[in-house]
Amino acid sequence: MNRKQIIRDKLANKKELISIKRATVKHTEGLILTPKLTLPSEGVNKAELPSDTDEILYRTIIANTYNYMDSHDDVHLNGCFTKSIQENKRQLYIKDHANYTTEIAGKVLKAYELMGAFKSFGYDSDLSTMALLKDVAIYKEQSEQFFSQMANGMINQHSVGMMYIKISLAVDDIQDQEAYKLYTSLLPMIGNSKEVEEQGYFFAVQEAKELETSAVTMGSNSLTGVYNDNTKDYNEDDIDKIIQTFGNIDKFDKLYQNYVKTRTNKAVINDTLEVKRALKRSIIL
Repeated sequence: MNRKQIIRDKLANKKELISIKRATVKHTEGLILTPKLTLPSEGVNKAELPSDTDEILYRTIIANTYNYMDSHDDVHLNGCFTKSIQENKRQLYIKDHANYTTEIAGKVLKAYELMGAFKSFGYDSDLSTMALLKDVAIYKEQSEQFFSQMANGMINQHSVGMMYIKISLAVDDIQDQEAYKLYTSLLPMIGNSKEVEEQGYFFAVQEAKELETSAVTMGSNSLTGVYNDNTKDYNEDDIDKIIQTFGNIDKFDKLYQNYVKTRTNKAVINDTLEVKRALKRSIIL
């Protein structure tokens, strides 16, 4: 079917499609979009986290980024989880949507929605949006493997297990004036609007109930990385102390060069500041 036929098919089955979504608990699935991902921007307001220890890591994770069409064709709208956050006093941070005690990833210290530029959440767009963030504590005794993965930056995707409460179909077809009005009014606010225009429809999620947040290998919404990795900025005195620890600047430079050579993540290699911070963090800890 061509674009117009697909849209008409969605309209013809609108009530059934909405009913199916409302009856479904949404989890992650394989990513089908190709986002313009970047590293989260520096200089944005980030909550101050406790310092990491040998036994506990503190991070702010992105559970969901709004105004972005995911692989379920959903666009979560600003404030869609506000009510759920207020009502849900038992926030869960688990692994792979596996609701077992052995799959607890950490403890949620705080859950909140935050406005910011798409770039601050890791997406190359000049638009602003809102994201669902969670300050979490990851305990080594809970899972040494997950603790190590988070410490080494290997966890960079998350997914919200949720139920739809208020959801509407938005289409690029005047045949359904209500759905068309919704489509045209929301399209300018969607970060990946080009993908939306290509298919001509999406589901606008006005309200949803969050059941849990999971660390996953690939989320349906790819803008769900680590918002604050708790990297501290060190001053010149800190650098001097590090150099003194190694005896002289030559030893420090040699260690730094060896560190860079062992890096396999090209995105991090190209970000000199991030490499230096990672090096300093590994030495100080």
